[in-house]
Amino acid sequence: MADARRLIELGMVPELAAELVSQINAAVAGVTVPATAVTVAAVDEANFEFAGGNLQEFADAIGAAIPAA
Repeated sequence: MADARRLIELGMVPELAAELVSQINAAVAGVTVPATAVTVAAVDEANFEFAGGNLQEFADAIGAAIPAA
């Protein structure tokens, strides 16, 4: 499972990394996370900063960090 330290290494701010880890853990536990429970600001190409590259490279890195079912 991806953890906050790895997400921070990938360039995510700690708050966003912690929120993402929380939602991934909930999803793994079978909990549905409603859109209203998402507390981070919307991310798009214009406001996204990732130390490892662009938004697609970030999505690829997150996908690689989550184990296959």
